[in-house]
Formats: sequence, structure tokens, C-alpha cells
Amino acid sequence: MLAPKPRASFSVRISLASAVAAAALLAPIAATAQQVQRQGQDWDGCLNAEEKFSVDQRTNSCTAIIQSGKETLANLALAYNNRGMTYNGTGEYDRAIADLSEAIRLVPKYRAAYNNRGNAYSRKGEYDRAIADFNEAIRLDPKFQASYNNRGNAYNGKGEYDRAIADFNEAIRLDPKFQASYNNRGNAYNGKGEYDRAIADYSEAIRLNPKDPAAYNNRGNAYSRKGEYDRAIADLNEAIRLDPKRANP
Repeated sequence: MLAPKPRASFSVRISLASAVAAAALLAPIAATAQQVQRQGQDWDGCLNAEEKFSVDQRTNSCTAIIQSGKETLANLALAYNNRGMTYNGTGEYDRAIADLSEAIRLVPKYRAAYNNRGNAYSRKGEYDRAIADFNEAIRLDPKFQASYNNRGNAYNGKGEYDRAIADFNEAIRLDPKFQASYNNRGNAYNGKGEYDRAIADYSEAIRLNPKDPAAYNNRGNAYSRKGEYDRAIADLNEAIRLDPKRANP
């Protein structure tokens, strides 16, 4: 049933510091991703540069590096960061936080680890802790776009929509083609009841990535709240086509 309901589900998009990019974010004290990749098979799995390794393979590879006793502090921090990202992806947020905290202990200026730990806290609903981590990532790098996007999601979770919109605006200013922030800013406008602005943002997200089911899902919910049910059904159908799991209750 498509009747407008305040509890309609809106999908957010977070930004992680990717396994390959994370090495560069440690500069100047860490090796580059290319240098790290030459150190052995475990690094191939832990970095997962070509996204061909399973969750278990990534976790086991990072664990082998951590337990090897052969790595520099910077490389060890990278392994903890990447294993933490894997735990984040599987919903093991406490384990993610533990790993990312260790990465930060080893390299206190590791902005990627602050960003990724913030995402773990945000997914747990601990928004104030998340915001503190994103603040630190932004302090370390005021142009760190991912943390503006993710801090916006945390503010959105708290219902502080204007602060969320300000962060998404900054993320978009830093990269006008950053699709995730259009989707997420649409969520903030939805929270404020500004459905036309929300739909405009979802439409831009869809233009930038026509295969994103979240943006179709969110625009469908916004149309539903406006009472434009035929448009809502069309968008929700497309979201289900792109991701059949969305058809499940």
C-alpha cells in the first residue's frame, strides 16, 4: 500500500575510505597502495583493489598481516582500517570500532579511520560519537568530502536537517558529481517535508547513476507522500527491478 506514512524507509549512502585509497590517506608516513600491494598475497586480499575477494578472504588476509609481526606501524594501521571496513560491511559494528580505534592509536592523524569509525557509530545510532569522528576527520583535512557526506547522514539521523543539508551542500560543492550526497540531501529535505526539493535531488542522483535502486526507492516514497501514486509506483517498481530484495517485506 502506498499511502503516505512518516515511517517510510529512505536509503542513505555512506562514503568509506576505500581499501586502496586508504593507503594514500596515510601519506606521507605510509607506503602507497602500489608499494603495499607488492608485499605479498595477503595484501592483495586485504586491499581488495579489484574487488574480487570474499568477505572471509578479506578478513583473513588483513588478520594474517596484523598477526605477522613484520609490518610498519603505518601498514599495520592500514590493515586494521581495512579489516574494520569489512566488519562495518557485515554489520559487526563493535568489531569494526575496535579495529578502527586501533588504527587511530597507531596513526593518530589517520583521517580515513576516523571517517570509517564514524560510519560504524552512525550505523549503531550513536550519532554524537559519529559526529565527533567526522569532525576530527574534517579537522585533519577540511576538503575531506566523504566526511561531510557522512556527517550529514549523522545529523539527518538526529533530525537536524538544516545542519545535514549544509554538510551535503559542502560535499556537493567539493564534487558536483558526488551522487551519494544528492540522494542523502534529498532525505534531509524529505525530513523537512520539502518533497519537491527532495524529488529534485533524487532525480539528480538518478541522472548521475541510473542504476541506483536507493534513489528510485527514495523518490518513490517522496512521490507517495505527495499523493502522486502512479509516479511512486513506477519508481518503486524500478527500485525492485534493480534490486529484487526490495520486494521482500
